[in-house]
Amino acid sequence: CLREGGTGAFGMGEVFLLLGSLFWAVHILIIDRFIDEVSPLRFSLFQFITCGVMGVVAALLFENITWEGIWQAKWALLFCGVLSVGVAYTLQVFGQRDADPTYAAIIFSTESVFAAIGGILWNLIAPEHLHVNQEFRPIGYVGAVIIFAGIVLSQLRFRPRGGTSPRHSIDP
Repeated sequence: CLREGGTGAFGMGEVFLLLGSLFWAVHILIIDRFIDEVSPLRFSLFQFITCGVMGVVAALLFENITWEGIWQAKWALLFCGVLSVGVAYTLQVFGQRDADPTYAAIIFSTESVFAAIGGILWNLIAPEHLHVNQEFRPIGYVGAVIIFAGIVLSQLRFRPRGGTSPRHSIDP
C-alpha cells in the first residue's frame, strides 16, 4: 500500500486485492472439498465455463466493448483464457488432489513473487517491444522478500526452550 514518497494509501485496488485473496482461499477449500467426488477434468471444465461466463458478464457491465477491441486483444484473451484458466486451473486441480489445502495455499501465495521475478527476467531477455510494463521499485523488492520470508517461516517448526515438545512427551 506504499505510494511514491513512502506514504501509505489504502484504496480500491487494495480492497480488490483482499477480496481476490478471500475468493482464492474459498477456491482452494472448494477444490479440497469436492475433488474426491468429481472428475478433475469435469471440475476444471466447470471452472473454465464459470470463469468465462463471469468474465463476459463483468465486461458487459463495466467495459465499453467493441468487436474491434476484442480483435485487438485476441492474443491476450487467448493467453489468459487458455493458459491461465484452462491449463493452470486444471493443473491446480490435479496437483491439489493429494495436497493438504494449507500447503496448497502456501505454495499458491508465492505466485506474486515468481510473477515479479518472471517479469524482470522477461524484460532482460525479450526484445524491447515485447517488454512487460511493470515498475518495480525498491519497496517492491522488500515486499517480495517479506512474502517469501513469511512463507518460509510458516513452515518452520519451533520447539520450546528447555524441554521437549508436548507431542513428543511420554505419558506415565
